Amino acid sequence: MSNFVQFKYNANNFNTKSSQYGSDQNFNVCSVINISSYDLYDSNNLKIGFIEFIDNGVSAKSTNNFQNSPQLYNETGSFFVEGEGTFTYNTSFISNSDAFSAGQVLPTIISATGIYYNKIDKMVIDAFENGDRNVWIIFK
Repeated sequence: MSNFVQFKYNANNFNTKSSQYGSDQNFNVCSVINISSYDLYDSNNLKIGFIEFIDNGVSAKSTNNFQNSPQLYNETGSFFVEGEGTFTYNTSFISNSDAFSAGQVLPTIISATGIYYNKIDKMVIDAFENGDRNVWIIFK
């Protein structure tokens, strides 16, 4: 096994997506839960599994313009790599949508199974404006 593995997906090409909004007594939106699933590819663009995300977003105050006001998101993402195992991460970010902005994200691995069990040292997600995500896991 090499010291790192690269995975790819595009945050705009979801397989399934569901959003549930919470509101105050005046029906202004104050929170959202987004659940989505994406195909996962290796560095050669071969489909090797899928990813599932749960994003919980909360606004600092209730608003009737939720998508244009900053929200605090807590994201949990699980990578299911066929025949190899799974790993799950958690990260938080501030955004006007359920996707973090372009740049590097350094999530925390919270669980792993199969070949990833007790072997992942770090995880880095390179996020691009077009929705592309390059995910790198570095082994201990």
